[in-house]
Amino acid sequence: MSHFQNINNEHGIVTAEQLKNILKSNETFTLVDVREKDEYQMNHIQGSVLIPLSDFENTCSVLSKNQPLILYCRSGRRSLLAQQHLQKKGYTNTFNLEGGILAYQAHEKKGANDEN
Repeated sequence: MSHFQNINNEHGIVTAEQLKNILKSNETFTLVDVREKDEYQMNHIQGSVLIPLSDFENTCSVLSKNQPLILYCRSGRRSLLAQQHLQKKGYTNTFNLEGGILAYQAHEKKGANDEN
């Protein structure tokens, strides 16, 4: 069963834990970082592609409508704007990482601490 089918909410929100499970799976999806280039270069989630929100309207057409898209930024606000933009363009399989990369990193840190 697809991890995306388990995301049962009408708002298209994915949690850090759900993203971690999706990343471990063999599912096809695109992970999009909408932060700026300097933020991406400092740190990003492995496997993500950079499409900064500042240029999103001009470049988002490279994203496929045929596979799930998970968007993230620092805290979730910019990626929500990007998600809304995509939805207006007819994208129906979009997800926003709740809490952004900050939540993802906190989840990863918690997981590492739980293993010790």
